[in-house]
Amino acid sequence: MNQMNNQANPTTLARRLAPEDITPGIYVAVLHKVQEVFPRLYGECAPGADRFELSRVVTTPTRSPTPLRVIDVCVPFVFVERPNGRPAIVDLRRARLARLGDAFGALAFDRFQAEEAKRRAKRRAERDAEGEAQPPAESDQD
Repeated sequence: MNQMNNQANPTTLARRLAPEDITPGIYVAVLHKVQEVFPRLYGECAPGADRFELSRVVTTPTRSPTPLRVIDVCVPFVFVERPNGRPAIVDLRRARLARLGDAFGALAFDRFQAEEAKRRAKRRAERDAEGEAQPPAESDQD
């Protein structure tokens, strides 16, 4: 039975994207973050000891990746929509993006949107409840 599920929903692979492969409408996630560490100074005995070297460090994001929908591209910048509806700009010099499969990306984006809508509704209900629980302010009119 498990084989039947795998045939109905084949596993997809998130692939790292080259900047020229990023197009509006696709779903992406940050695969790696690129940080530039400055300065890196070598010992005083080393030739060119007065020179600083810039080093790039590639890391994996510490949080779970969030699916993003690409709105537009102007390399090295990618204008994306987050599941909470807020826009963002991803700088490709500081992030490496992976393309999510179309079905997976749409499903994940929709689920994240639904969770965000639940969180907003809960916060709104809590604020409304707080407002009702507070007694009306007394006026200073005598």
